[in-house]
Amino acid sequence: MKTNTTLAALAALALSLGSASAETVLRFANFEPPQAVSQTSIFTPWAEHIAEASNGRLRIEFYAGGALGPDPRTQLDLVTNGIAEIAWVFPFFNPAQFPQTGLVELPMEIPDAVAGTTALNALFANGYLQEGLDQVVPLGIFAAPPSVYFTDTQPANLDALQGRLSAASGPIRNQIMESLGMVPVGGVGIGNMAESLSRGTIEVGQANFTAAQTFRVNDVAHHAVPIDAGSSLLFVLINRAVFDGLSAEDQQVLIDGRVFFMNRWNEVIGNNEIVAEQAFRDDPTRSILDFSDAEFEAIKQSLSPITDAWVAATPNGAEMLAALREALAQQ
Repeated sequence: MKTNTTLAALAALALSLGSASAETVLRFANFEPPQAVSQTSIFTPWAEHIAEASNGRLRIEFYAGGALGPDPRTQLDLVTNGIAEIAWVFPFFNPAQFPQTGLVELPMEIPDAVAGTTALNALFANGYLQEGLDQVVPLGIFAAPPSVYFTDTQPANLDALQGRLSAASGPIRNQIMESLGMVPVGGVGIGNMAESLSRGTIEVGQANFTAAQTFRVNDVAHHAVPIDAGSSLLFVLINRAVFDGLSAEDQQVLIDGRVFFMNRWNEVIGNNEIVAEQAFRDDPTRSILDFSDAEFEAIKQSLSPITDAWVAATPNGAEMLAALREALAQQ
């Protein structure tokens, strides 16, 4: 820990002193491919905004496609170890460090990425979602579109998923799958989900329509079951020592950039999820198992023990859940 902090401090010093110009270059690690919508339509415009807002003092240099480390589970390490100054981090891979991720993963609480992202930014501004951030500073705070189950066998109803091997993706999502009768299988992430479905390692994948399109899950799984099976808390994080080494003016540029990030995410991901789902629906070779309002409510009630257990086991869990629901209701 101390070594990592020292390296980060040295990196910050090098950033501030190592160039004859006033420009500071911040390396941004992104494990997603360069053509991913996150890179082309969110991160790149944000970088341009930061460069302009800082009058050219800050420049973001991207390493997409996993150039600094391809494993989505280790992106936080890239930042804390000084390999990158900034990274696209999925904190559900580090649930012990980020226990607040469970709030976002609870079943059928967050209806879509736009409402979720707006609510999470409000919660952060009010002092929530702070756990695990001692070595990093959030530059972007997002909610992913809710999870959808993808399979290549058309299910007649939700019971058709019982006994099916499913991609494990964290304690709460695993509990949701188990409550629905599925069998979580470890070692499958979004990066190898399509291959795992093709090989039969799993029979049900879990992603949103945007991610399924980006990582070609759609190429293998032609049927979808959308029940809002939990969202995900996502971060763009900067190494805290690097951040602290910037001028107060440049720190404020990055903090103010959270609003740009939120608005851009809501515009791009919110719209892209709608478009991706509609494209899935419009393809005659695919199907989506829809539910009536009554069926949807019955599923939510059947999963409510998962929410109750999380609230009981989490310090301030009831307070956080109430704050999330209030922030969602205010939109």
